Amino acid sequence: MFSILAVCKIYAQGDPTYSQFMFNKLTFNPGTAGATDGKICATLMNHKQSFGFGNKLFDSLYGRYIGVPPSNLALFINTALGKDSTKFLSRIGTGFSFFKNEIGFETTTQAKLAVSYMHPFGNKNTLAFGIGIGMIQKSLDATKINLMGTGLQYPAEVNGEALDIDLGLFYSKRDLTKRFTRFNAGISVTHFNESKITYELPGALYGRTIIENKKHFYLTMGAEFQLPVSSLKLQPNILMITSPYKFRSDLNCSLIWKERIRGGLSWRPMEAIVVMGGYQFPKFGRSSFYMGYSYDFVISKTVKYNSGSQEIVLRYCLSF
Repeated sequence: MFSILAVCKIYAQGDPTYSQFMFNKLTFNPGTAGATDGKICATLMNHKQSFGFGNKLFDSLYGRYIGVPPSNLALFINTALGKDSTKFLSRIGTGFSFFKNEIGFETTTQAKLAVSYMHPFGNKNTLAFGIGIGMIQKSLDATKINLMGTGLQYPAEVNGEALDIDLGLFYSKRDLTKRFTRFNAGISVTHFNESKITYELPGALYGRTIIENKKHFYLTMGAEFQLPVSSLKLQPNILMITSPYKFRSDLNCSLIWKERIRGGLSWRPMEAIVVMGGYQFPKFGRSSFYMGYSYDFVISKTVKYNSGSQEIVLRYCLSF
């Protein structure tokens, strides 16, 4: 008897996609830690992508199940240590983020702490630098993998973990002009240390798989524009992501009525058109609650396999 030892190096799947990215910047830019207007905010997001994609695609090729379509759950908590920017502690922002991403037979789990320093200067300008440090874990249910219809299967579930580091800058200015307010821009990099996770696959015909978490670069911009009708505001937002796998951009514009009702559209070139809406519930004491929903209409060539994606966001904030 003999065993064949194989070493395979692959890149991890790109960072998860969020349609309502303007509510979860902490997950990819630690410089936004503390950018909550003196509140402590907790946000929960759930994104389910590509309904029916897995079964339909695999059936058309091999006739067998290939696992679940992409789905991710994110939770993050964000606050500054105070409200008075003249005091040093109030310039320190902190945040915690957690997400779980599933695709096929692989699950990625990540927990991270973020700390930022927010330096005020000029007329209501703030520039923040942040760092996020945590762990990223990947697990693969290899027992369900059928090797291209050969009947061979991996003998076990495997997992691995590694240190993960993010860096980010975030600039904000409360007033640009009388009508153009709350301008912000950010640049960040995730997986800065490009950690590696190793799957050890025991047994004959199996070996070691090394997964590399490559850098992802993010650029964001956003603002609010007061329309002539006092109850209406426009809020444009831009997200750009580049990585070794692809370049992606989201162009969004939302209309906000009476600080309560939000409706908007996003365009993800060559991929999807996103319709979104949300409601800001009336304040209860010092607390506020927002609920939002979005749906992605696929415009790429995968439309015959992909019936769309949906996302729910719940955000609760408490003033000090």
